[in-house]
Amino acid sequence: MTSVLDRLVDGDRPALPLVVVVLTICAIAGFVFGGVLASLPRSGDDSADPRPSPTASSPTVDEAGIEASCQRESGVDEESNPVEYLPEFVMDGDTQTAWQCTGNGEGETLTFEFAEPMTITTLGIIPGYAKVDPAVGTDWYPRNRRLTDVLWHFDDGESVGQTLDPDPELRELQTIALDEPRTTTTLTMEIVGSELGDGNRNNVAVTEISFEMTS
Repeated sequence: MTSVLDRLVDGDRPALPLVVVVLTICAIAGFVFGGVLASLPRSGDDSADPRPSPTASSPTVDEAGIEASCQRESGVDEESNPVEYLPEFVMDGDTQTAWQCTGNGEGETLTFEFAEPMTITTLGIIPGYAKVDPAVGTDWYPRNRRLTDVLWHFDDGESVGQTLDPDPELRELQTIALDEPRTTTTLTMEIVGSELGDGNRNNVAVTEISFEMTS
Protein backbone atom coordinates (compact mmCIF):
# COMPACT_ATOMS: atom_id res chain seq x y z
CA MET A 1 0.00 0.00 0.00
CA THR A 2 1.40 3.44 -0.95
CA SER A 3 1.62 5.85 1.97
CA VAL A 4 0.85 9.57 1.83
CA LEU A 5 4.56 10.29 2.21
CA ASP A 6 5.45 7.88 -0.65
CA ARG A 7 2.98 9.55 -2.91
CA LEU A 8 4.33 13.01 -2.02
CA VAL A 9 7.95 12.01 -2.60
CA ASP A 10 7.12 10.28 -5.83
CA GLY A 11 5.44 13.46 -7.06
CA ASP A 12 1.88 12.12 -6.97
CA ARG A 13 0.15 15.53 -6.98
CA PRO A 14 -3.35 14.48 -5.79
CA ALA A 15 -1.91 13.65 -2.30
CA LEU A 16 -0.94 17.28 -1.58
CA PRO A 17 -4.36 18.52 -0.33
CA LEU A 18 -4.55 15.61 2.11
CA VAL A 19 -1.06 16.39 3.46
CA VAL A 20 -2.04 20.03 3.96
CA VAL A 21 -5.11 18.97 5.94
CA VAL A 22 -3.04 16.61 8.14
CA LEU A 23 -0.41 19.27 8.82
CA THR A 24 -3.09 21.85 9.64
CA ILE A 25 -4.73 19.52 12.17
CA CYS A 26 -1.34 18.85 13.79
CA ALA A 27 -0.59 22.56 14.04
CA ILE A 28 -3.97 23.29 15.69
CA ALA A 29 -3.49 20.45 18.18
CA GLY A 30 0.00 21.70 19.08
CA PHE A 31 -1.28 25.24 19.62
CA VAL A 32 -4.08 24.07 21.91
CA PHE A 33 -1.81 21.73 23.90
CA GLY A 34 0.80 24.46 24.27
CA GLY A 35 -1.83 26.88 25.60
CA VAL A 36 -2.94 24.37 28.20
CA LEU A 37 0.65 23.87 29.38
CA ALA A 38 1.20 27.63 29.58
CA SER A 39 -1.87 28.07 31.77
CA LEU A 40 -0.69 25.56 34.38
CA PRO A 41 0.99 26.93 37.58
CA ARG A 42 4.77 26.73 37.50
CA SER A 43 7.07 26.15 40.44
CA GLY A 44 8.22 29.48 41.90
CA ASP A 45 5.60 31.49 39.98
CA ASP A 46 3.91 33.66 42.65
CA SER A 47 1.30 34.87 40.17
CA ALA A 48 -0.15 31.35 39.98
CA ASP A 49 -0.90 31.21 43.72
CA PRO A 50 -4.51 32.33 44.35
CA ARG A 51 -4.14 32.35 48.15
CA PRO A 52 -4.44 35.73 49.95
CA SER A 53 -1.36 37.41 51.36
CA PRO A 54 -0.53 36.37 54.94
CA THR A 55 -0.64 38.74 57.88
CA ALA A 56 2.39 40.99 57.84
CA SER A 57 4.60 41.57 60.86
CA SER A 58 5.70 44.86 62.35
CA PRO A 59 7.60 47.30 60.18
CA THR A 60 11.28 47.63 61.02
CA VAL A 61 12.62 50.74 62.71
CA ASP A 62 13.90 51.86 59.28
CA GLU A 63 10.35 51.78 57.91
CA ALA A 64 8.73 53.79 60.73
CA GLY A 65 9.89 57.14 62.03
CA ILE A 66 9.65 57.33 65.84
CA GLU A 67 9.38 60.45 67.97
CA ALA A 68 9.28 60.55 71.77
CA SER A 69 8.00 63.33 74.00
CA CYS A 70 10.71 62.55 76.56
CA GLN A 71 13.90 60.54 76.96
CA ARG A 72 15.93 59.67 80.03
CA GLU A 73 19.57 60.79 80.02
CA SER A 74 22.17 58.17 79.18
CA GLY A 75 23.68 56.17 82.04
CA VAL A 76 26.08 53.30 82.65
CA ASP A 77 25.58 49.64 83.48
CA GLU A 78 27.15 47.78 86.39
CA GLU A 79 30.39 47.43 84.43
CA SER A 80 30.44 51.17 83.64
CA ASN A 81 29.47 50.59 80.00
CA PRO A 82 27.38 53.43 78.52
CA VAL A 83 23.65 52.76 78.20
CA GLU A 84 21.21 54.81 76.12
CA TYR A 85 17.40 54.87 76.25
CA LEU A 86 16.47 55.80 72.68
CA PRO A 87 12.88 55.65 71.35
CA GLU A 88 13.93 53.49 68.39
CA PHE A 89 14.93 50.74 70.82
CA VAL A 90 11.25 49.77 71.12
CA MET A 91 11.44 48.28 67.61
CA ASP A 92 14.90 46.71 67.56
CA GLY A 93 13.81 43.21 68.67
CA ASP A 94 16.25 43.28 71.61
CA THR A 95 14.90 42.87 75.15
CA GLN A 96 18.19 44.19 76.56
CA THR A 97 17.37 47.70 75.29
CA ALA A 98 14.47 50.03 76.03
CA TRP A 99 13.12 53.56 75.73
CA GLN A 100 12.97 55.25 79.14
CA CYS A 101 11.75 58.49 80.67
CA THR A 102 12.19 59.85 84.19
CA GLY A 103 9.01 60.09 86.27
CA ASN A 104 5.70 58.26 86.20
CA GLY A 105 5.33 58.86 82.46
CA GLU A 106 1.73 60.07 82.54
CA GLY A 107 0.93 61.96 79.35
CA GLU A 108 4.24 61.06 77.68
CA THR A 109 4.03 59.69 74.14
CA LEU A 110 5.74 57.69 71.45
CA THR A 111 4.60 58.52 67.90
CA PHE A 112 5.19 56.25 64.91
CA GLU A 113 4.96 57.70 61.40
CA PHE A 114 4.77 55.21 58.54
CA ALA A 115 5.94 55.81 54.99
CA GLU A 116 2.53 54.65 53.72
CA PRO A 117 -0.82 53.79 55.33
CA MET A 118 -0.72 50.63 57.45
CA THR A 119 -3.77 48.51 58.29
CA ILE A 120 -3.23 47.39 61.88
CA THR A 121 -5.04 44.46 63.52
CA THR A 122 -3.11 43.86 66.77
CA LEU A 123 -0.98 46.00 69.10
CA GLY A 124 1.59 44.71 71.56
CA ILE A 125 3.91 46.10 74.22
CA ILE A 126 6.44 44.95 76.82
CA PRO A 127 5.54 47.58 79.45
CA GLY A 128 8.78 47.85 81.40
CA TYR A 129 12.56 47.48 81.35
CA ALA A 130 13.04 43.75 80.66
CA LYS A 131 16.84 43.85 80.72
CA VAL A 132 18.80 41.36 82.83
CA ASP A 133 22.35 42.58 83.33
CA PRO A 134 24.63 40.12 81.50
CA ALA A 135 27.55 40.64 83.88
CA VAL A 136 26.02 40.34 87.35
CA GLY A 137 22.48 39.15 86.59
CA THR A 138 20.60 42.19 87.95
CA ASP A 139 16.97 42.04 86.83
CA TRP A 140 15.79 45.55 86.01
CA TYR A 141 12.16 44.73 85.24
CA PRO A 142 10.84 44.70 88.84
CA ARG A 143 13.10 47.59 89.90
CA ASN A 144 11.66 50.20 87.50
CA ARG A 145 8.10 51.32 86.89
CA ARG A 146 5.86 49.14 84.69
CA LEU A 147 3.06 50.62 82.62
CA THR A 148 -0.51 49.80 83.66
CA ASP A 149 -2.55 51.69 81.04
CA VAL A 150 -1.90 53.24 77.64
CA LEU A 151 -3.95 54.85 74.89
CA TRP A 152 -3.28 54.19 71.21
CA HIS A 153 -4.23 57.19 69.03
CA PHE A 154 -4.86 56.82 65.28
CA ASP A 155 -4.71 59.62 62.72
CA ASP A 156 -8.49 59.59 62.24
CA GLY A 157 -8.88 60.92 65.80
CA GLU A 158 -10.02 57.59 67.26
CA SER A 159 -8.29 56.00 70.28
CA VAL A 160 -8.09 52.52 71.78
CA GLY A 161 -7.20 51.85 75.42
CA GLN A 162 -5.05 48.97 76.61
CA THR A 163 -4.75 47.79 80.22
CA LEU A 164 -1.44 46.12 81.05
CA ASP A 165 -0.48 43.69 83.80
CA PRO A 166 2.44 45.14 85.85
CA ASP A 167 3.24 41.79 87.49
CA PRO A 168 7.07 41.77 87.82
CA GLU A 169 7.11 38.10 86.77
CA LEU A 170 5.22 38.84 83.55
CA ARG A 171 7.54 40.45 81.04
CA GLU A 172 6.28 38.98 77.76
CA LEU A 173 4.68 41.01 74.99
CA GLN A 174 1.13 41.94 76.05
CA THR A 175 -1.20 42.30 73.06
CA ILE A 176 -4.63 43.65 72.24
CA ALA A 177 -6.61 42.71 69.13
CA LEU A 178 -8.56 45.58 67.59
CA ASP A 179 -12.30 45.16 67.09
CA GLU A 180 -11.73 45.96 63.44
CA PRO A 181 -8.59 46.69 61.38
CA ARG A 182 -7.58 50.34 61.38
CA THR A 183 -5.70 52.01 58.55
CA THR A 184 -3.42 54.83 59.64
CA THR A 185 -0.23 56.65 58.69
CA THR A 186 0.57 57.69 62.27
CA LEU A 187 0.12 55.89 65.57
CA THR A 188 0.72 57.43 69.00
CA MET A 189 1.06 55.50 72.25
CA GLU A 190 0.23 57.68 75.25
CA ILE A 191 1.11 56.55 78.78
CA VAL A 192 -1.90 56.81 81.09
CA GLY A 193 -0.63 55.02 84.21
CA SER A 194 2.33 53.13 85.70
CA GLU A 195 3.26 51.30 88.88
CA LEU A 196 6.36 51.93 90.97
CA GLY A 197 8.77 48.99 91.16
CA ASP A 198 10.24 47.45 94.29
CA GLY A 199 13.54 49.22 93.60
CA ASN A 200 11.77 52.61 93.86
CA ARG A 201 13.42 53.69 90.61
CA ASN A 202 11.19 56.45 89.26
CA ASN A 203 11.59 55.65 85.56
CA VAL A 204 9.08 54.36 83.04
CA ALA A 205 10.28 52.09 80.26
CA VAL A 206 9.05 50.33 77.15
CA THR A 207 11.20 47.46 75.94
CA GLU A 208 9.34 46.50 72.76
CA ILE A 209 6.30 47.55 70.75
CA SER A 210 4.80 45.35 68.05
CA PHE A 211 2.10 45.75 65.40
CA GLU A 212 0.40 43.07 63.35
CA MET A 213 -0.90 44.24 60.01
CA THR A 214 -2.69 42.99 56.95
CA SER A 215 -0.77 43.42 53.73
